[in-house]
Amino acid sequence: MAAQTHVDQVHRVRILVVPDRALQGDPPPVGDRRVTPRHLASAHAHVMRTAPELENDVRAIIVIGDKAATFLDRTLVPHDEAIRHAAIRVFTESDVIEWECDQAFEIASTKKAEHPIWQKDGTPDNPFFTGPPFEGERLSDNRFRARSSKTRAEANDQQYKVFIRITSDDRLIDPDYVCGNPPPNP
Repeated sequence: MAAQTHVDQVHRVRILVVPDRALQGDPPPVGDRRVTPRHLASAHAHVMRTAPELENDVRAIIVIGDKAATFLDRTLVPHDEAIRHAAIRVFTESDVIEWECDQAFEIASTKKAEHPIWQKDGTPDNPFFTGPPFEGERLSDNRFRARSSKTRAEANDQQYKVFIRITSDDRLIDPDYVCGNPPPNP
């Protein structure tokens, strides 16, 4: 059996910020306030009006208040509940992550996940060769993109949190990604 060769990939992640006004009068889930089923329903309705293609993208990050949500089987759920399916699996020393958002943002920092599904002793706290921060560059009035550097081989099989700062109101969200060569099984 011939060895498979990995082709370098750019993992694209769409980020959509749900405006607080779209939450139908509910206070946004910020700080200790949790995402409620009503928040999720309001956010889902907003996505269907503004970017319905995201309903089929398990990697999309939907920002509600300062919480991350993800579509799983066309249902919007808190990101941490979908991590086995939504985690980006980055091949180290070849792949990069490219985040795109409808608002100005930056990838502020990263660290090992506190309660990881995937972990390995000896992995670095920061898997990237350089950065973060990774600044979001303006592509148009409502499109911004930030691109990571490649990840270190020593980061294989470790789950990380990435901290994304929405610069208009300084909200910070923290979805996960996984390094692996090959990536860990879900």
